[in-house]
Amino acid sequence: MVRVQRLSAAWELSAGISHNLNNILTGVLGPAQILMKSAKDTDTAERAYEILDAGTRARDLIRQLYTSTTQSEFEPEAVDIQQAVQDAVRNARPRWRDQTEAAGIQVRVTMGVPDMPRARATQQGLHDILINLIFNAVDAMPNGGEIRFSAKAFCHKVQLEVLDTGTGMAEEVRGRLFEPFFTTKAEIGTGLGLYTVYHTIRTFGGDIEVESEPGKGSTFWITLAEMNVDSELQQKSTDTVGPETDRCRILIVEDEAFVGNFLETALSDQHDLFIYENPAQALDSIAKKSYDLVVADLGLPA
Repeated sequence: MVRVQRLSAAWELSAGISHNLNNILTGVLGPAQILMKSAKDTDTAERAYEILDAGTRARDLIRQLYTSTTQSEFEPEAVDIQQAVQDAVRNARPRWRDQTEAAGIQVRVTMGVPDMPRARATQQGLHDILINLIFNAVDAMPNGGEIRFSAKAFCHKVQLEVLDTGTGMAEEVRGRLFEPFFTTKAEIGTGLGLYTVYHTIRTFGGDIEVESEPGKGSTFWITLAEMNVDSELQQKSTDTVGPETDRCRILIVEDEAFVGNFLETALSDQHDLFIYENPAQALDSIAKKSYDLVVADLGLPA
């Protein structure tokens, strides 16, 4: 009951913040994309790229805030656990090896994951989970140590174990580990990393458990259902690709002028746009004209 109440409050907060910040970022990312494509000199293109890169990171943080407190649909994939671990370890190498060696600390990573049945998840989702766990393990080993990956299959399930030899956690910390906005790293943490891990795994229909004691490191177990590769391939083979669309009539209902201006700049070459800030005027237009697509802000005032 306490967790449900906390999540409800977190969702109310994150939904409102995410909507407003996404609107603002549209006015940053959109013009930056257009500027980068139309730039006639390298210096302008580089400055536009810097704006785009910073805005993209802000957008990803907002998306993490929102998705960490909401339920979402996902398209299941047959994920190779062995390959997922190898990719995550390789991509996280600058953090667990390069930075630690520069600080005179040695962190070892051992991968004991055999070839095994595919897991029901998504490639990107599992990759983000593993990156998060690696980063947390490195933070828990200020004097160096080891991160060990192992896995097994049982009862049509796949279980991945991630163990570190770090400082470990007290019982009260372990009990709150997957709560949103809870962190023991106030200077660098947002409190969303491990909750996002928990949320993503639950979205996959899986489970995550942790065992840890102060001074004895931590062990995480991620359990996912097996994915039938043959049935997935058969499903993909029956998917069809729709025909390319011609020039469309698009009705856009958006009360933020800079969002409408960006959409007009980005889409008017390929489609006919009709932009209204007032919902009543948009409804009146729908009654008189036909449109191929309506794009509307759901939070408009009456």
